[in-house]
Amino acid sequence: MKTRKASARKKTAGAPHGRDAWGFRQGTKASNAAALYAAKAGATRAEIVKACGSPQMNLLTALEERGRKVTTLQRACKVTGREVTAYRIA
Repeated sequence: MKTRKASARKKTAGAPHGRDAWGFRQGTKASNAAALYAAKAGATRAEIVKACGSPQMNLLTALEERGRKVTTLQRACKVTGREVTAYRIA
């Protein structure tokens, strides 16, 4: 009869099973997008697409369902100067 070896998992402090502060797996596109959305200035869809390759809007919905507050901010675009919508999670 074969026995399985116990796998040694690397534990991360403060985040169970390699999860970030928002509950996403660390290092994933969702985790990176959440970090950008959590910045003081928030993040626009264009900034998220540039960093992650997709807008990750379902991420905002998922966080709202988990009880996080998502706010919208109006600010000037850094490139064009036009007014754009930024999203921020608290």
